[in-house]
Amino acid sequence: MDFERYYLDLFEMLNAQCKKIASGKYSQSDTDNLFELSKKNRYPGLFAELSESFGMMMVKVEAREFELAQAIEALKESNGKLEGYSQSLEQEVSERMLELKEKMFSWKRRSGNADRKRKSDWNLKNFRRQQRPSAVSAMN
Repeated sequence: MDFERYYLDLFEMLNAQCKKIASGKYSQSDTDNLFELSKKNRYPGLFAELSESFGMMMVKVEAREFELAQAIEALKESNGKLEGYSQSLEQEVSERMLELKEKMFSWKRRSGNADRKRKSDWNLKNFRRQQRPSAVSAMN
């Protein structure tokens, strides 16, 4: 057996598995092949350790991707809740603004009536004042 060729074939297999994993387009059988190459009792020690290191990197990347996917889902859920709260607050603000406008309109109407009454009272007092001197001078 040619050891040089044997090692080259092993590294080519490892390289092919690593390229598939790096591209993100790999299957469970590719993962199994990579972990098969990490068996120290079957393959040379340095080669098995290198295969195991690549396998562990793959597992850690998959774990991070899973955690990120969960975080994204949690953020989407939180965002949905915030949008719901925002819409609820907008509705409440609109209702309060309508109430305030109605109160202001009512207040202005009452205030306007009070102003008209004051003006009317003032005009009546003025009219009476103007009438008194005439009545006094008519008596003279």
